[in-house]
Amino acid sequence: MPYKINWEPRGVLTQWWGHSTTAEMLKMQEHVHAHPNFDDIRYSIHDFTQCESYCSPDEGDVDYSAAIDAAASVTNWQVKIAIVSTSDDVINIVSQYVETGISNYPVRFFPTLQDAREWAR
Repeated sequence: MPYKINWEPRGVLTQWWGHSTTAEMLKMQEHVHAHPNFDDIRYSIHDFTQCESYCSPDEGDVDYSAAIDAAASVTNWQVKIAIVSTSDDVINIVSQYVETGISNYPVRFFPTLQDAREWAR
């Protein structure tokens, strides 16, 4: 598991490192959405600054990831998603997620965690 989930008063911070995969992203999403605090959060920050690589997703994984978030938005529609990364791999995969149009959550990219936190406030 190359990530750690940190629950905060108004949101959740997931820190990624090493070699990450879409399968791990899906597992993380399911864990976060099932958590008792999920209905109260307003942001989800994903910090990929320590992530060495992000494997290309299998066919349908990006759509499935967006669908998981779309389903979660029925109970909590107020979540903003902040991606902290300058990695082309991460930016490309998250851009594919946004382009599906399946999830209603706003997604933004940031070069630093501080910038992401300022937006999430």
